[in-house]
Amino acid sequence: MKKIALFALILIIGLIAFIFHTFSSTGYFREIQPKNDFGEIVQTIELPGVEDMALARKDSFLILSVDDRAKKRKGEEGLHGLYWLDLTKTPFETKRIALPDDLTLFPHGISLLEIAPNQYQLAVINHVEGKHSIELFSIQDGKVEYDRSLRDPLLISPNDLVLVGKDQFYYSNDHGNTSKHGIFAENYLGIAAANVGYFDGNSFRIVAEKMAYPNGLVTDPSRKKLFVASSRGFLIRVFDIKENGDLDQVEDISVGTGVDNLELD
Repeated sequence: MKKIALFALILIIGLIAFIFHTFSSTGYFREIQPKNDFGEIVQTIELPGVEDMALARKDSFLILSVDDRAKKRKGEEGLHGLYWLDLTKTPFETKRIALPDDLTLFPHGISLLEIAPNQYQLAVINHVEGKHSIELFSIQDGKVEYDRSLRDPLLISPNDLVLVGKDQFYYSNDHGNTSKHGIFAENYLGIAAANVGYFDGNSFRIVAEKMAYPNGLVTDPSRKKLFVASSRGFLIRVFDIKENGDLDQVEDISVGTGVDNLELD
């Protein structure tokens, strides 16, 4: 009887320790103080479910990735798609970007790259009924045209991406597992099983592993360094980009909070 009681006590203590670790490692006990140094907010744009944005500084337009997941969780059809914002005209107004009739788009992370004067490539992560793809668009003189779709088994759970050349990009898989138990272990035990992938224009491959919920990505202006947010690890991981697209880890920058999207100032 005493052995059973001791075992039950150990089990309870272990469960309490697990719960405490889960809450602590996800930042539950931290107090967050809202702060910004951006100055005055000149206009609020009513657009629910903005997942990401891509800015064309030279040509003064912004593309917004929208998927109203709050409505989706309620079983309702929410707003979803890509929206264009002309930054040269005030008050700011968003315009839905027209898509081909046969393209269903529930976008997540997006990336924009200037490849020639007034010409850009746009890459968009798409999630439709549990299947993942990368949708590529071309933009010429403000006109958006759909190009093609990329699919691959290495698009495990794509979250964000960054273009580094035409048809070349890095992307984050925020989970490395697809099973319920594997996802549970990553979410609540902090198992670092996710990764970063690379598409070289022809094929996909994994170039960084053992990451805890990798999220936003950005390169430095020279495109020789890649910064990857690790939301679950409370850090930003820095890599050197090799000529063949492989990555060498340089350092981890501890930020003390779960980082999402990244952008260079």
